[in-house]
Amino acid sequence: MLPKFTSEELRRDLLADLKCDLKVEVYDELTSTFSLAERAEPYSVVLALKQTEGRGRLGKKFSSPLGGIYMSVCLPAPEKLALATPAAGVAVCRAVKRVMNRECVIKWVNDVLLEDKKIAGILTKLYPYNDGSKIVTGIGVDYCVSLPRELKDIATSLTDNFSYDEFVRLAAETINEFFDLYKGEGVIEEYRKLCRTIGKTILRDGKIYHVAGIDDSGGLIACSDGEKIIINTGEILER
Repeated sequence: MLPKFTSEELRRDLLADLKCDLKVEVYDELTSTFSLAERAEPYSVVLALKQTEGRGRLGKKFSSPLGGIYMSVCLPAPEKLALATPAAGVAVCRAVKRVMNRECVIKWVNDVLLEDKKIAGILTKLYPYNDGSKIVTGIGVDYCVSLPRELKDIATSLTDNFSYDEFVRLAAETINEFFDLYKGEGVIEEYRKLCRTIGKTILRDGKIYHVAGIDDSGGLIACSDGEKIIINTGEILER
């Protein structure tokens, strides 16, 4: 059972642990933090204890029961836009390691895995803002949740024992790390080390490829019968 705490208590404690100057809004429940962050000013974070219509990539739903960290971060668009999602993945891995001493890896492009099961998903979109652009990056982490039966073979929680202090620290460290990384400095090197998809055989549009690496924009370098392609978007199936 989760301990009782209010969204205002969480907001206060989260702000105390943040190392960056951001506007933070915390809610007990939202349809989607991403939907609210789409309308937010840059340097904002929207966090909810529960989402009823969590959003994933390619129009998929993201299960968001109590006990997870569901947040969307709105920032000015970085020069290297394609590295925003990899930066968020690296940020989650760093935060889990620092707070919980657990090692995670990344499945290209936006899934963070613990022991081959998904514990976090990421969604990034670009929006016009004044004379420039902004990004919204949604990060959902299964900290201590009861997952639907149909997801238990592919997803898991970081812990079975909810600790409020650990929950706050994990949320804050993820934001801190992402804020430091989102402009792209040093992201791709660490992303390559964490990406388990490198070296795998994948299926893409009905064709089998070997993943040789990650390019400097975060795209998969995939080879098949002497052909080399760069995959930047879409779905792949690891084999």
